[in-house]
Amino acid sequence: MITAWLMIAVQLPAPPPPALPPAAATTPMPSNWAALPLFPRPLRTDGFHVSAFVQSEVAAGRCRVEPDAAGVSRLDVPVAILVGAGGVIRQVVPQAIDCPTVEQFTVGFVSTLARGATVADHERLRAGWYRLPVTYQWQG
Repeated sequence: MITAWLMIAVQLPAPPPPALPPAAATTPMPSNWAALPLFPRPLRTDGFHVSAFVQSEVAAGRCRVEPDAAGVSRLDVPVAILVGAGGVIRQVVPQAIDCPTVEQFTVGFVSTLARGATVADHERLRAGWYRLPVTYQWQG
């Protein structure tokens, strides 16, 4: 009896994979980020705590940054932002900079700031991909 039940269970078809949200399914990731329009809404924050995380990743050797002649360290992490209908942020994708922890931190950081914006900040955004340069900078 148990053997027959196992054979039936194995023969059942697997459920289909979950469908992608409509915006992600119909809007492919662009290959030329320079051609994307700049994300038109400023996302402001106190950069001190944010840069502290990035500094710790650099200090731990997970990211490579060379200070300039004045001793200022700078790490640029460009992201692409997919805006859906009604100005809803659907996806944030980092450009690879050979520092995965900071890339993913930046995605979370930008997503959090975008969610914290008011509806009025996003309601006039057209659906599509945008680019947003994110720069972490600190002395030393």
